[in-house]
Amino acid sequence: MLLHFAKQGHITLPLPSEAIKIIEDQLKSGSSCRSTRISVLRQIDSWGVGIRKPNYEEIYNRMRKMTTLLYMFASDENASISIWLNVKLAEQNYCIFEIYLSVYNDGKKQFAFGFQSPMQVSIMRISQSFCLNATHSISSRSDEVLYTLVTGHPQTGKGFPVAYMVTNNQTAIPIKLWLDHLRIKSSFVPMNITIDCSIMEINAIKEALSHATIHYCDFHVLRAWQHNLDSKIKLNASYTSEQLGNYKTALKNYLRHILIESNEDVFLRAIEDFKLMVQDQPQFLKYFEKKWTENEELLQKDGGAHTLANNIRDIRLDRLIFILTNDVEFYFEQEVERIHFNNGKMGPIDNELVRNSFVASKIQNDMLPSMILNPLGETGNSMDDYNGEWQIRSFVTEDKWYTVNISNDLIQSCTCPNFLTRQIPCKHSHLLKRYCGAKFSFIEQREIAGVVSNRQDAVNANENEVEEEVEEELESGGTVEDRGVYVFDEIAAYSAMMHYGFEDLQTLKTIPGLDQTKADLIKRALADAVRLMDEYRSENPSYFRNLNTQR
Repeated sequence: MLLHFAKQGHITLPLPSEAIKIIEDQLKSGSSCRSTRISVLRQIDSWGVGIRKPNYEEIYNRMRKMTTLLYMFASDENASISIWLNVKLAEQNYCIFEIYLSVYNDGKKQFAFGFQSPMQVSIMRISQSFCLNATHSISSRSDEVLYTLVTGHPQTGKGFPVAYMVTNNQTAIPIKLWLDHLRIKSSFVPMNITIDCSIMEINAIKEALSHATIHYCDFHVLRAWQHNLDSKIKLNASYTSEQLGNYKTALKNYLRHILIESNEDVFLRAIEDFKLMVQDQPQFLKYFEKKWTENEELLQKDGGAHTLANNIRDIRLDRLIFILTNDVEFYFEQEVERIHFNNGKMGPIDNELVRNSFVASKIQNDMLPSMILNPLGETGNSMDDYNGEWQIRSFVTEDKWYTVNISNDLIQSCTCPNFLTRQIPCKHSHLLKRYCGAKFSFIEQREIAGVVSNRQDAVNANENEVEEEVEEELESGGTVEDRGVYVFDEIAAYSAMMHYGFEDLQTLKTIPGLDQTKADLIKRALADAVRLMDEYRSENPSYFRNLNTQR
């Protein structure tokens, strides 16, 4: 019989001073807690049986006690930052940007500095689309701003920071100089950059990266519209404040509807319709036309979020550098490593690649000639040169064809909606790969960047699971087809509009003598929608978490 006593009064032996010194030296050099523990254990392994070995918690607690020693290399903050940039980060081959802006600002002490790790540089070089995020009030000095460039990591499929800049000059000058530095030193040649409607950022990007297309973040566009709508929309004295509020709410809901429209022609018509709606509001109409309808960036709106360090506030800048180069970088490295070593589930990119490959593999060999035309417009793959535009028939619609481009003997792109949205090899690309044996440009770029190894083991290990999922989708007519994806996107958009229309429903309740016919139609339509969603859930239980058990 084994008895366990909760309180046994055990007192552990103290760590020897030699071990503490080794731990502190390791941590000061930038080693992580885990690496420090392994290194210390190896060094003291020969000290004898009477020496107590440290555990992870003790090393972590020691690091917490000496936090300031890890980032504060001088009592003067500027001197400490200089050591970070010119010594600590330089020793790790960081790409450093540093400039003093006094020459531009009448002798005021203004600065800008930035940094990139070697891994961040490698990801930047193979990426085409980025978000530029500005985090204000990062220290006790309100004029200091952290700029972060974020892109999608090719392996994890998640947002990944590729460059940082800190400045206390809130003009376009430091941004422009920083972008010039990245273009020259880090081969920064973006095709698309999403920003938050900042005039300074627009001017800097146009000056430094004239080839890049600027996109506006949907969230910031809508926020700017709503702010100006609240301040510029007026009604005469015959209207109550409640009626004015309802009028503004209706306009805001229409603006939300405009932003979720993906068809450019419909989007432009909606803009013109909205201008007619507010033609009796000259102040807002003038703002809207000058700032937005004459601005081509509005057509290149982007719904992607681009935040990173909004929880970093009111700290010393040398500590900010420590957090970004240690804690933040360690988190992203661990995420890549988890996927790289198949620890847990595959990442979303690899999972989608396997699913697309499996769907393409279900097409029978005798069907391939009728689904694929080579660049000469003929069937057959006995060609010396595979480069050119191949035509791949839709998997479900016989009269629909997509163009898959091969250049430099690599499959580059497809015109199907899935590829245009996701920018990774689709099922049509996988079908062509199976037919002619060409490789994917997407995979080659990932391998060049050093972020991918052979994942065939992961593919094999997950093949059965993926096969079951895809077959279930095919049988139920689920989301495998490209057109199905967009149907659900549109449903989600309407659902969001109904959520924001709650205030309108409350207003309708207060209108006396209102015809209930339309209300009954809305009620039946929503009831049918809820019923159909329940049917989807019951038909596909493995995809939906049980809210009662939180599994």
